[in-house]
Amino acid sequence: MKYTKILDSELKKELTVVYTKYPVVRKYLKEFGCDSATCEDLFQEACLIYARRRQESSFVLTAEPILFVRNTAKLLWFNQARKEQKIIQSELSGQEFSQEESDFIEKEEKLLIVEQALSK
Repeated sequence: MKYTKILDSELKKELTVVYTKYPVVRKYLKEFGCDSATCEDLFQEACLIYARRRQESSFVLTAEPILFVRNTAKLLWFNQARKEQKIIQSELSGQEFSQEESDFIEKEEKLLIVEQALSK
């Protein structure tokens, strides 16, 4: 995909600002139970997604880049947590879940529906 040097320069500036705000994103993800190493991986992946989307001519950014990256990282974390939960469920088949665990599973299923709608 080709893009102009101006866009390339703008993208570098935006990503530089986003990287300076990594501690804010890490703190945000930790509120959802994400560990430090996973936070870093998700942040990197969210930055890559942002860079790719930013290069698309049809992409319209309606918020600050850091908000896009933060929310993308959050959705990536929810997706990962949901997948891990499915693995745990298959290992624990036949066991009953507490009300708190059932609520978490229900919440994750709703987030999946929202995530799929956002990706469309």
